[in-house]
Amino acid sequence: MLKALNKKTSVEQHYRAIELLTNEGIGIFASFVLGAPGETLSSLEDTYQFLQRIVELANVPYLSASAFIPFPGSKNYKDLARLFPKKYDKKDYLDIEETMLDWAGHFCPDLGPDKYSRFHKLIEYEIKINETSEIKSYFLTNLHY
Repeated sequence: MLKALNKKTSVEQHYRAIELLTNEGIGIFASFVLGAPGETLSSLEDTYQFLQRIVELANVPYLSASAFIPFPGSKNYKDLARLFPKKYDKKDYLDIEETMLDWAGHFCPDLGPDKYSRFHKLIEYEIKINETSEIKSYFLTNLHY
């Protein structure tokens, strides 16, 4: 999914950076975007496994996840506008939830049979990841030495 988001990094590079930061006592703010073009159940689970591993390995005081939103002007928004020209072309107002539904419905076909189930799968993983953050934050703030 890093490639789909044009990150130009690898999972191995992220692990190495985490290792270097952890060795220097630097905490990590981990942020995940779910629902990039071609997102699958397997890639969502890979992301979740990655986050679980870094929470075990490093000082991760906070992490967050959110569903992908193609904003006006981006290549992804233009791709969406080509599918729904009357809905997204030259609009001053953007309904974020409807945009996310349309995005998941057309660009994440492996997540479910329709746009609602695909969007709900993204939200399910968003909640799962964010709950991990709450658990980690609870333990960090309640540690007593």
